[in-house]
Amino acid sequence: MAARRGARTRPERNRSMSKVRFEHHLKLPPSLVRAALAEILASIATGADVWRDFTFHVDLRAAHLPDVGYIAIPIHLTLAPAREGIDQLDIQIASAKRHASFPTFHGAMGVDATNADSSESMLWLAGDYDLPMHALGVFVDATLAAGIAQLCLSNFLDDVAQACAARIEKRENDFVRYRHYGQ
Repeated sequence: MAARRGARTRPERNRSMSKVRFEHHLKLPPSLVRAALAEILASIATGADVWRDFTFHVDLRAAHLPDVGYIAIPIHLTLAPAREGIDQLDIQIASAKRHASFPTFHGAMGVDATNADSSESMLWLAGDYDLPMHALGVFVDATLAAGIAQLCLSNFLDDVAQACAARIEKRENDFVRYRHYGQ
């Protein structure tokens, strides 16, 4: 079950806030992706297992800089309690260190069905991030660090989408193994 990158929209600028929405198409049923998403975000928020030192990352080449490595920013993700009847998870993401130097993201992640038979889904991340240092932050985001915050969020969505697909495929394989060898 392969995943492919979905359409991405450009962020809107608003003084010291930038709105973003990113999408990732998955050839997996939305109900399975929703369950995996909730587990993964909870694991990132609590620092459980492989998510303990999770970082935002961006390749320097993708940020139009010399291709000599990547930027990694340790994050702290806060997950709001799920609300009854709402198919999205509200999140806040901030830098784990030097909070005042990096943007803070306020938004949500969710899953929508992309076809009538609900065999495919769209994982999305939407919200806004506030820029630190007010006018200086806006200048840095527009010039020196242009696009880095958006690339970090886009890469985050891709990482979570890949983790959802891997978790679902592992469960399916475990179930098949149990059914085949367990009897």
